[in-house]
Amino acid sequence: SCDRECFNLFSFISDSRESWATNSPWQTKPVPDLFRHYYNLNLSSQSTILGDERLEDCLEQLCNSKRPPELIIFFDSCLSKLVGEDLLGPIERFRRTSKIPLVFYDIRLSQFPYLKQLRDFWKDVYQQSIPAVATTIPKSICCLGLHPLVVGECKKILKLLGITNLGTLFPNLSLANIQALASCDTVIANSWEYVRVMFSSLFENLDKPVERLALPYGIKGTNNWFDSVCRSVLGAKSPAIDSISEIQALTDEFMTIQRQLAGHRIGIFARRRGIRQHLSDRLRFGVPLVPLFRELGLAIDLNLFVSEDEDNDHRQIEDELKLDSARGDSLNFYHDFRQLPELLRAGDFQLVYTETFRDDRITSSGKTPLTLNFLVPGYRGAVQTARNLKSLIESSFHFRYAAYFKEPFAHFNLAGGEDLND
Repeated sequence: SCDRECFNLFSFISDSRESWATNSPWQTKPVPDLFRHYYNLNLSSQSTILGDERLEDCLEQLCNSKRPPELIIFFDSCLSKLVGEDLLGPIERFRRTSKIPLVFYDIRLSQFPYLKQLRDFWKDVYQQSIPAVATTIPKSICCLGLHPLVVGECKKILKLLGITNLGTLFPNLSLANIQALASCDTVIANSWEYVRVMFSSLFENLDKPVERLALPYGIKGTNNWFDSVCRSVLGAKSPAIDSISEIQALTDEFMTIQRQLAGHRIGIFARRRGIRQHLSDRLRFGVPLVPLFRELGLAIDLNLFVSEDEDNDHRQIEDELKLDSARGDSLNFYHDFRQLPELLRAGDFQLVYTETFRDDRITSSGKTPLTLNFLVPGYRGAVQTARNLKSLIESSFHFRYAAYFKEPFAHFNLAGGEDLND
């Protein structure tokens, strides 16, 4: 029993998150047959007020079905707490009489951190799903937080390197991948802090190494990812991975587009405080932004807001972020947010990085917003990313229509009626 707002918190079962504020690197979608395994309970007004036995009836029918589930996950919402409904009673009675594990995701209202709930959830799922004795498979891994678009490519290449990828857990959830976590030799986790915190309780029960890596973006970044995995699992750097003919062809195509991108610039606007952490893969979903922009051949125009009590030492920041003026990187400070429109208009860059959905601050300045959705991981993804950026740079759409983005609806008439400004 959950409303739509709560439903969209559960990225491992819901459709694309309903966020009108930010972009994320992946949009999780449910498996095609989700609604064959998904049941809504107590959503009617009568059930909410008077109560019923639909939960117990549903659990009983699941147990007695021809193909009983291997795992049941029950999601609560704040609604049951607000009306005082007892959900734990039926759940505990079910657990005493059934061998099917049931994981209860308890919404604990605002005084409990959201990530703590997820941390307890994943630990509970793991403990109830793994066999009593799990056999470790040598030279095998399980990935946590690997981008869904690159899972197949990574699994294929790892097999060529003598490593078995048993499964990938999060953002998707499956029982097979939970059990893979118990059987793997090494866990390869996304370096994103969200993943580290969310699985921290689960890691305490794992007697195996956990390697945290930035996601494989760009040709060089993907090479580094495979090298790190091989060092962790095999104890040595990966064989000449670029000798694989398919990867050679993709590398050549990437280099061709990279030469076409050389000399173009991307603007990044942020606060001075904590800039190194804010641009790192640990806080940017595991995406190594700055190294990827460099590999693509883009010069970086970094614009930092600095308050009066903050340090604005150019050399320190350039060293922290490895900015290189010789390759065209620049660093600029501003002290008033009202300067932002002019800085955007006057900047010698075509692209501006943003995580804000429909960022009209950028589009109204005639510049093109670049979001994480245009960046694709893996070898094939590196080529697709380069193509995406080349297309964005070559497009004059936002430059030509900048005036219309300032007030998006001001120039449209409705069904031939009067102008909305009148």
